[in-house]
Amino acid sequence: MKLVKLSLASIIAAGALANLASAASLEEAIKNVDVTGYARYRFDNQNISLGPLNNTQNSHRFTSEIDFKAALDDRFFGVIGFRYDSYDASGQRVYAATNVGVYDYSDPDEFGQTFNVRQFYLGYTAGNTTVTAGRQVLGTFFTDDMVGTGIKLLNSDISGLTLVGMAFDNLQNDEDIGLGSFIFRPSGVDHYANIYDKNLYGVAAIGSYDPVSFQVWYAALDSVAQLYALDVTVGANLGDVDVSLQAQYAGSSLWADNAALAGSTT
Repeated sequence: MKLVKLSLASIIAAGALANLASAASLEEAIKNVDVTGYARYRFDNQNISLGPLNNTQNSHRFTSEIDFKAALDDRFFGVIGFRYDSYDASGQRVYAATNVGVYDYSDPDEFGQTFNVRQFYLGYTAGNTTVTAGRQVLGTFFTDDMVGTGIKLLNSDISGLTLVGMAFDNLQNDEDIGLGSFIFRPSGVDHYANIYDKNLYGVAAIGSYDPVSFQVWYAALDSVAQLYALDVTVGANLGDVDVSLQAQYAGSSLWADNAALAGSTT
């Protein structure tokens, strides 16, 4: 038997050809990809008066969030989401924030760059239970579009009821939970810390039993506060008119011995 020596480049090329020979077509690769998102343009006009000085500021804002969800097999799926957001002063090229990869200090949502990966997570579904892990939107009663890194579990074994459990860290610096700092007192000594640097844990029950739908939430922002909420909606159809009544209750409490909002006293 005669042995043939292959260079490293030849081995890589042979492997690439083998992969190409068994690769799926582009159409097959993308046919199971779901795309969701939005694109928005907004022109802002703001008049600022400081004593005798009047200044008008105009700005363009381009915002887009696009998520791609792909089935990896019967149970696993992956999601990657991109975000573009530029906040540009009108008529002032030097303050345009359209350069991809450049830190944008005017970013009102604290993502840090004009273009970034907003979500990146893996999901697994077994029966009526779905688990997602990675960088994702929290999706709680207390937050809007805030993202964090962690794990979320949803179970709908009980008809009409979804149970939720989650644990997140690396929270986005977002107004959803406040941008301020707090005083941390683990040993009776004041230490200042940022709210978004703490972990967030939560559980919920979300149900719909005609004509009533409801949400019950509890969350704990580690060493800062406990959050709780109840949302109940009662709806009815009267002929061609839909009538509903909604009631909400939400509250929070600081950890009694550990924390106080910066600038306040306990």
